[in-house]
Amino acid sequence: MLKQYLALMLALLLSGCFGMATKGYDVANDQRSVGKQAGDAEIWGQIKKDLLQSSVKGTDKISVFYRNSIVVLAGVVANGSQAGTEAVRIAHQVQCVKKVEMYFLPTQQHFTNKVFFSIKYSIHPI
Repeated sequence: MLKQYLALMLALLLSGCFGMATKGYDVANDQRSVGKQAGDAEIWGQIKKDLLQSSVKGTDKISVFYRNSIVVLAGVVANGSQAGTEAVRIAHQVQCVKKVEMYFLPTQQHFTNKVFFSIKYSIHPI
């Protein structure tokens, strides 16, 4: 049991290092200037903060992507929920935003559960 725990902790640690390395790679290979990337990240942060602070239920679970004045909102928005409408309104309030695209699903897909199941049961004791 201890070996499995240590193996899991090592995997998590290495995945964090890998994430930092790939982020640096992404920044270095992006065609936008570092200043533009930083500006886009700031606008992304502003939109995400406003979604998290919104009183409309469900806006906190919407993912935000921002690049070159285009916002992409994605996530699960239940039928009848105002979360999608509110998210679009919040994104349009930002001065630099020229376009907002939405990719909303009415229910959570079960892909994540299948991936977790296959990972959980494919780990073998060391």
